[in-house]
Amino acid sequence: MAKLLLHIYGLIPADFKDVELEFEEPVNLRHLEEEIIKRYGQEIEEQYISREGLLNHRFVISGDKYGKKIDYDLPDLTHIEEIWFVVPLAGG
Repeated sequence: MAKLLLHIYGLIPADFKDVELEFEEPVNLRHLEEEIIKRYGQEIEEQYISREGLLNHRFVISGDKYGKKIDYDLPDLTHIEEIWFVVPLAGG
């Protein structure tokens, strides 16, 4: 089993979550997003969920701890230590 540390920042109003989850290998981005929606879907702002029931990447950025973007083309994410799902704040 693979353990992944997920940082979920800005999807839920006024809440930041750091969650360690265990998955059977391999794990892709679609699988992670389905798990996030399953666990926190009722709390996530509607605009951050796509029509397909995944995260809306017009607003949500997914990446590793170095800022490298993660997309649906990667077949396995278990080699990545930390995965971030962030809604950037507008303004300054």
